[in-house]
Amino acid sequence: MPDRKADWLSENYDRVAALGGPRKSKETLLNTEGHEEKIKFWRGFKGIGKKYARNIMMDVYHPDFRNYIAVDERIKKITRGAGLDVPNIRT
Repeated sequence: MPDRKADWLSENYDRVAALGGPRKSKETLLNTEGHEEKIKFWRGFKGIGKKYARNIMMDVYHPDFRNYIAVDERIKKITRGAGLDVPNIRT
């Protein structure tokens, strides 16, 4: 896995450079419309999946993500097993 991560880091560095550097990349992210587009922006980076992309934005308490909580697969299984209907659970 370290070799894979090194490749991802290199590719992600190139992506940030292509976007115009760190400040321009941040500006691009913050100017995207809505939570799905922000997740799509993050998923453009190697090694970042949908859950981690959402968690990044939750960690910085971005307004588009303030109604989200992190719910992993184990919690969802317990909830379903208990017969609870929890709407809008996203992974």
